[in-house]
Amino acid sequence: MRCNGNTTDFDFLEPGDTRTWREWWIPLRGIGGLTCASETVGARISLTPVNDSELVRLIVALCPARPYDKVVVTVKVPDKVLLEGTCSISPEIPWIHETNINAVKIADKPITLVVRDSLGRVILENTQNREPDQIDVFEKKEDIHPTTADDFYMLGIKRENFDDREQAKEAYMKALQVADNHPKTHLRFGLMLLRSAQFKEADMHLSRAEVLGLAESSYYRGLIALFEAG
Repeated sequence: MRCNGNTTDFDFLEPGDTRTWREWWIPLRGIGGLTCASETVGARISLTPVNDSELVRLIVALCPARPYDKVVVTVKVPDKVLLEGTCSISPEIPWIHETNINAVKIADKPITLVVRDSLGRVILENTQNREPDQIDVFEKKEDIHPTTADDFYMLGIKRENFDDREQAKEAYMKALQVADNHPKTHLRFGLMLLRSAQFKEADMHLSRAEVLGLAESSYYRGLIALFEAG
């Protein structure tokens, strides 16, 4: 199984398919969460209102994967530097700085954090655009009500991702009612039935997907044959 960027968007790795990625492990401690990171530094940027005032509290915290002496930390919006200072950081001793700022100076402007080492090299740079997140593609599909086979197929994938199997099956069946020649729906529906040990029904849909050009269906049909033979 592979994950596409977040925990609610995943799919099965097909036979012969490969995915590669890189990971960095940072021993975070004492910074109260994570906003952004590079391969060497994790950081938290937080804005919280100050009670009964026009101020907001800006919190900037850093925790590195190795010690750095005299790093330069800059936090800015497009027209103003909010914070600039020098500090030493290490995995054992993270750095946390708090300051109060007039909320008008920040408004809804993007906030940029830049961390440079003692030689001036950037070891972390990140901009928080502070704009609302885009609506998920699945939510858009539901807003307009599914009508096509592709709509119902995408809805089925969403239901599978949330482990809502009965509604996923229902969506796939509706997709095939609209277009019985939708190969991806036959494949996904067949895989769901295969995982439920409904071998005869699974083979029917996988066979149809194979005829419609999805060669990977033959692999799963082979598995069914092995299960039934055993």
